[in-house]
Amino acid sequence: MRFKFILPIVLALSIGAGTPACTHTPPSVVTPAGQTAFKADEAVNRLGDLQTVAIAANKAGQLNDATSTRIVQFTVASIKTLKDTPAGWQTTVATGWAQLKSVLPPTSPNVSAALNAVDLALALIGGAR
Repeated sequence: MRFKFILPIVLALSIGAGTPACTHTPPSVVTPAGQTAFKADEAVNRLGDLQTVAIAANKAGQLNDATSTRIVQFTVASIKTLKDTPAGWQTTVATGWAQLKSVLPPTSPNVSAALNAVDLALALIGGAR
């Protein structure tokens, strides 16, 4: 019975598992603007994965409403920042990320894995603080 509740979370994580947490800019992206856009897109993908996992964990009863709401609000605001300022999002998103992580309670392994993926992505593409 418990498997039924964990399955959506595993499926959500597997969506992101098909692509590495953060890939290097492909050689075909040669312009600085293209590289900037690629990095911003990678961050959006990891934030989207985190949002998907938080929603699935909430539905499965593994993440309370307050915590999942904070995560979703952060991901929505961060993705908007990334789209509005693809070349200057790092400080804003990294600061918000640090603030969010400082108030999150210990959580399920699935949500922790998604949090770690965002940490890794931000570290690799220059958004970690």
